[in-house]
Amino acid sequence: MTASEQQLKMYSYSKAARLMNIGRDTLKKLIAQGLIGTVKIGKRNKITHAELIRFQNEKTVRAETITNKPTESRELWEQFFGRKKDISKQIDSKSLLDKIIRS
Repeated sequence: MTASEQQLKMYSYSKAARLMNIGRDTLKKLIAQGLIGTVKIGKRNKITHAELIRFQNEKTVRAETITNKPTESRELWEQFFGRKKDISKQIDSKSLLDKIIRS
């Protein structure tokens, strides 16, 4: 199929949904949201091949390259869980109970 033939190719909702590997209801939601355009021909709505390609290109997500990788497991731990708290600054349960009772 040449490029000009692909630009003229139109699909029904069912065929377009099958090509996209999604359900017809999902396709209809995308159309209702204005994310996919349609062409009205008589009483029927069709989706052009070019529109499906445009939608695919627009919604393609690529993984970002990680540049600041921690070099040690401690750095990785701190990245996800924060820095380790100083244990000496923690309040024991008796002190905490006394503070609650006084307030």
